[in-house]
Amino acid sequence: MTVGIYDPYLHILGGAERYILSIAQCHKNANLTVFGEEKYSKLAAIKFGIPTAHIKCVAWPKDRNKRRQILSQFDLFYYVTDGSIFLTNAKKNILIIQSPSHIPQHILLNRVKLLSWQRIICYSQYMAKIIGGRLQKKAMPLFVPVANTPGTEVKKENIILSVGRFFPHLHNKKQLEMISIFKELYSEGLKDTTFYLVGSIDPGAQGLFDTINQAAQGFPIKLITNATYEELLELYRKAKIYWHATGFGEDLLLNPERAEHFGVSTIEAMQQASVPVVFAGGGQVEIVNNGENGFTWLKKEELKKYTRELIKNESLRLRMAVKAQTSAGLYNKHAFCEELHEILENK
Repeated sequence: MTVGIYDPYLHILGGAERYILSIAQCHKNANLTVFGEEKYSKLAAIKFGIPTAHIKCVAWPKDRNKRRQILSQFDLFYYVTDGSIFLTNAKKNILIIQSPSHIPQHILLNRVKLLSWQRIICYSQYMAKIIGGRLQKKAMPLFVPVANTPGTEVKKENIILSVGRFFPHLHNKKQLEMISIFKELYSEGLKDTTFYLVGSIDPGAQGLFDTINQAAQGFPIKLITNATYEELLELYRKAKIYWHATGFGEDLLLNPERAEHFGVSTIEAMQQASVPVVFAGGGQVEIVNNGENGFTWLKKEELKKYTRELIKNESLRLRMAVKAQTSAGLYNKHAFCEELHEILENK
């Protein structure tokens, strides 16, 4: 079986790249080709811990005729769209749409091109509904797999953790808003708790980061921008509570792209028994069942209330931590590959 993969964002090495390379791992016995530079494939192996040595890397053909000639050789072809779409003549073609901003325009030419794609895959039911509404095509949700990293048990501390890139646009992670809410909690008596914000700084986002850093001064708030995966894992293990606020204060009916499309960091935190307290929007509500394996909130007073309860009520926190860890185990690579193959075989 020959499998081809084209992701125009391979050089970014973000969530979509981890996702598409996880898909590649579900085709271990296939002849795999990734269109892109080999150096990024090797860097991905280091960053994500996903083997890529068995993958052949070639340049993406810009010439339309040459592209069709090459694609005709594949039994299965995956494309992570950047919002563009093209006709393909591989035997089976799978279009992957990351976010609302990457959905191709519903114009006549694109509708014709879509006829050559047998499946559309996205991260969540949230995205599937948006895609269906815009393209009048069914999209199949396939969750993002999370590596099982149980490690050694670490004593929990009064730490609230939030993980996400520092960037100002689209579904930004609302670090400024979370800092403001934490400062309110601190002034209201939550003195023995530290808030950690962990994430890389996107190009062009240094000004935003400086503003966030300034807002954190004088409070038990720590910003970490160059954490290794091992350091992040240690924080997941120590943190009692995981915060996520993407979508807070936004009109998600008008701007659905400003919600979290799935929530990998939430699952990673839950896997380490950190109880999620996350904004009730986007894909997060598919992961967290309010009052069972964590809490979801819409208003800041709800976030503050749930946080206080988890800090003060240890039996509640422990009960939720166990349920969070159990539910996080469902997002494993084996289940991911099984679900992918079901999607591929579905008529």
